[in-house]
Amino acid sequence: PDVVTMAKALGNGVPIGACWARDEVAAAFEPGDHATTYGGQPLAASAARAVLEVMQANDVPARALHIGEVVADELRDVPGVVDVRGMGALIAVEVAVDARDLYQLLLQRGVVANAVTPTALRLAPSLLITDDELRSGTAAIAAALSAILSESTTPATTTTPATTTTPATTATPATTTTPATTATPATEEATS
Repeated sequence: PDVVTMAKALGNGVPIGACWARDEVAAAFEPGDHATTYGGQPLAASAARAVLEVMQANDVPARALHIGEVVADELRDVPGVVDVRGMGALIAVEVAVDARDLYQLLLQRGVVANAVTPTALRLAPSLLITDDELRSGTAAIAAALSAILSESTTPATTTTPATTTTPATTATPATTTTPATTATPATEEATS
């Protein structure tokens, strides 16, 4: 890309924003062209440097890729999962149920996700999450999906009252259609 903007994670909670650009694109900016509330602020800049040092030392990009692989491997063959896609630790799980129902059930079970469409959950686990915690989360997703799927496939049991059959004398249509009426709001007009 020509330009990459970043903010939240860069300061690990300390407000800061940054912009990276390719040399030929960055050359378009001169001092004074762009101002920022947090520009040059020493605390935020120090926090960002520390965050970047830790991210480099711990190879955070590799950790993010690993998280995405674990989640995809754990969920790919779960009944009700249609697709698992994403990059690194930003993951979308396409499901065969209403994602909003799944989201609510997961929240009740302590798993935070986001129903971003009617059929997709977004997962954005912390880069500090352990593999055991990841597997616990994916197991909770599988269990919640199973519960929703079994709920939707279990036929409802109803009691039908006993009936007697009498010969029909006239046919009655199952439904009748009546023309729609539109109510007109009353207006306060003076009449002369």
